[in-house]
Amino acid sequence: MPTPSASRSDRHTTVPRLAAGLIAAGLIATIALLASACGGSSQSGDDPTTTSIAEDTATTIDPLTPSVFTDPSQPVSVGLGRRFELLLPADPTRGWRWVLEPVDTARIIPLSSEFRDDAALLASTSTTTTSPTAQASTATPEPAVTWEPTTTTTVDPDSPEAAPLVQIMQFAGRSLGTTEIRLRYERIGGDRADARTVTFAVSVHANTD
Repeated sequence: MPTPSASRSDRHTTVPRLAAGLIAAGLIATIALLASACGGSSQSGDDPTTTSIAEDTATTIDPLTPSVFTDPSQPVSVGLGRRFELLLPADPTRGWRWVLEPVDTARIIPLSSEFRDDAALLASTSTTTTSPTAQASTATPEPAVTWEPTTTTTVDPDSPEAAPLVQIMQFAGRSLGTTEIRLRYERIGGDRADARTVTFAVSVHANTD
């Protein structure tokens, strides 16, 4: 029969051994969890998530020289993200200018509008600046055009004589598809109901270059 002192000695020896065993088991489990986590992280890193951007919508505007269109009877074909200009003669000195009607901004983006005194540009246009009403006593003939009959423009007796300018309206293709650009030739303070209108048919296509 063991003595009380021997039993106490065995208990003191067994407890530290059990504690050491539990600590070792805990360390092994922790190492296994860390290894599993590292493996999962490495595996997911081999297959990164990719984000695709729609190829039928432009996010930038091409800096290349814009295409120029002057004849409403001809279709306007422009590449995605490319700029284009509509050139029409106007007479801002007497208050006449082209006014853009609302456009489909999901398809095209209006960029700017300006007047320019350039004889070569004026000669290249195929429309004419005409007021809706004309009086024979003050009518001044203007150049004939290819897509509508010859007309005359009424000149204000009190306004200075001035050669027509060119109004340049710039746009850019934003997304693939077709739309229209409608313009009204209005005089400031005049009756909008009598304004002459032109329509350009626009097609935005994918770039091939």
